[in-house]
Amino acid sequence: MKRSISEEKLQSFAFLVFVVVCTLGSIYLCVVLPETKNKTFMDISQSFAKINKVPELSPGQELELVLSMKPESEKAPDVRKTESSF
Repeated sequence: MKRSISEEKLQSFAFLVFVVVCTLGSIYLCVVLPETKNKTFMDISQSFAKINKVPELSPGQELELVLSMKPESEKAPDVRKTESSF
């Protein structure tokens, strides 16, 4: 089957779509996501809270919030309900 010249030109530049997608993705990652290298979980959590405009809690307030939470149930989950049958 013979291809026209325009089809051959389009096929030779088909990779440009992927170049554009990768470039836009890289720009998004560099601009939106914070740097996490050598940071603690708390530092990363605070960075995301700042990005998402969530009010930051002091470590004391956060600890108080976690300790005030009640467990959903005191007893162990029923194993029969968690197992899947084949």
